[in-house]
Amino acid sequence: AGVSSFGISGTNAHVILEQAPEQGQQEQQEQDLPTPVLTSAPLVWPVSARGDEALRAQAGRLLDYGTGHPDADPAAVTRALVTTRAALSHRGVAIGADRAGLDESLRALAAGEEAPHLVRAVASGGRAVFVFPGQ
Repeated sequence: AGVSSFGISGTNAHVILEQAPEQGQQEQQEQDLPTPVLTSAPLVWPVSARGDEALRAQAGRLLDYGTGHPDADPAAVTRALVTTRAALSHRGVAIGADRAGLDESLRALAAGEEAPHLVRAVASGGRAVFVFPGQ
């Protein structure tokens, strides 16, 4: 880890506090993180794809996974979907109070239908941003 300081008069300083951990250590640290337990909060499963047809297919695969693995922890699936999947242009979010609610939302997404606990959108392209620090 390092700390950088940029002074108003042009003075720059950088201090290295610690060397980056080995790749294996970082993966072990990530595996040691506790899985959050959701008892009263809604479960949210995000799905994304490059097109509408692919989004429906991805929702169907996720529904099949949930059906084939009834003992899978929904919170762990949420964490995996959020941290390991790319956020592509066509997006859907299945929301449910429990697995049955998630399955209902995923079925609707896979069928291309609307549902009360389903959000769908297409992301627009990013735009350039300029930051002026005021110095």
